[in-house]
Amino acid sequence: MDPVRQTSEPRRDLPVPLPVEVVGREGAARIEYAVNVSASGLCLHAPRPWAAGQSLRVAFTLPDGGGRIEAHARVAWSEAPARSARARFRELGLRFETLREEDRRRLARFAAGLPAELRPGGDGAR
Repeated sequence: MDPVRQTSEPRRDLPVPLPVEVVGREGAARIEYAVNVSASGLCLHAPRPWAAGQSLRVAFTLPDGGGRIEAHARVAWSEAPARSARARFRELGLRFETLREEDRRRLARFAAGLPAELRPGGDGAR
C-alpha cells in the first residue's frame, strides 16, 4: 500500500456514501461523497479533481445520531481512474488537520463500529 494512503486507525467503509460539504480555496461549496471514514480522515469520490496538498474545509453528519462535524483537511492523495474504466468519479483521501477532540473520538468510535450502548453518553452508558 502507498505510504501516503496508510493509516494505523480503523476505517469504516460506508454501504451508502455520505454527503460531505467541501469548500476549497475558491470559497464555493461542493458536495462530494465519503466512501470510508476514520478518525484521521475521509476517502471521497469526486467527479472533479482536487489537487494533492490542497487545504479544504469539510462538514458532514455521521449516521450515528450526533451533530454535524466540521474540520479543516488536506488532500493527501488523489487517484484518477484508468481511462478504460469509464469511471465517473476519482478517489481522493483527505487527512484532517484541525478537528475538535470530541469529534475525533466520535469518528474513532464510529469507524470501530461500536454500538450506541458502548459509546460514552450512549443509551446504555449511565
